[in-house]
Amino acid sequence: MMNQEQIISKIVKNQPFSNLLKIKEIKSLAGPGVQSGESFMITDKHNKKYKFRFCSTIKEAKIIEKNVKLLPNAFPKFYGRDKNQVLFEWINGTLFYDMLSKPIPKEVYYQIGKLVGEAHELNDIDNSKSADAFFDSMIKTIKDSKKLEKSLINKLIQTHNKLKRKLKIDIFLEINDIHPRNFVIKNESNLNKIKVYFIDEGGFGHKIKGLGIAKPFFTEGIIKSKIQRNAFWKGYTEHHSNDYFDKDYQKFVTFIQIIRSIATKLRNNLDFKPLLKQLDKLI
Repeated sequence: MMNQEQIISKIVKNQPFSNLLKIKEIKSLAGPGVQSGESFMITDKHNKKYKFRFCSTIKEAKIIEKNVKLLPNAFPKFYGRDKNQVLFEWINGTLFYDMLSKPIPKEVYYQIGKLVGEAHELNDIDNSKSADAFFDSMIKTIKDSKKLEKSLINKLIQTHNKLKRKLKIDIFLEINDIHPRNFVIKNESNLNKIKVYFIDEGGFGHKIKGLGIAKPFFTEGIIKSKIQRNAFWKGYTEHHSNDYFDKDYQKFVTFIQIIRSIATKLRNNLDFKPLLKQLDKLI
């Protein structure tokens, strides 16, 4: 796997999207909450900025290209794909994360819910994937780390089998990483012109339906007040029913999200122990 300097060197050498821009500067967007290290801000010779993603494979870039074209309203303008690289408009706005210390207009939560609902409205189901396979892959990561007791891992498997009973679990195309660093808000001070963009194109893919909602609602408390939740669901239900999202389903996706987070932290050698306390309430 290439490091940041190697990727930048390769971009400079290959000059992707040469029909559209002449690269003047490349800045990595790696940092807290940005784990892939694949995203960059490119400035061209006219000082126009772009969001650039260097994917590991052409296949991954093609998947992103296909998916964002299905929901263009959620993303900054998509300029296209060049082999394993994709290019978007750079949005001059405020990162949702940077708004958390002050009152946030409920319009922001409404628009986030609307984007999630619009994604589910596509009814794009991947029948080649399964919720069980997703869980098994995460459990494998946890087992391979050798950092959790076997007895706990067995308990996680038993809990998964218990929680999924009687549930209909589809693999939907969805915004599956609703995190404050993944949204940019444009015109935040003008309620009539506020526009929310999802800027983690890699976080728009086929996952367990509703899994993306678990993090902001239940594991990280990004959407926590009644006003915020109501605004989110108002936007969501304008496009898709939330009848499936009952207490049993909420518990299931919360459990899966915690397991997902543990696996991710183990993969990146980060502290996972605080997540074990959240698990205690579910197992």
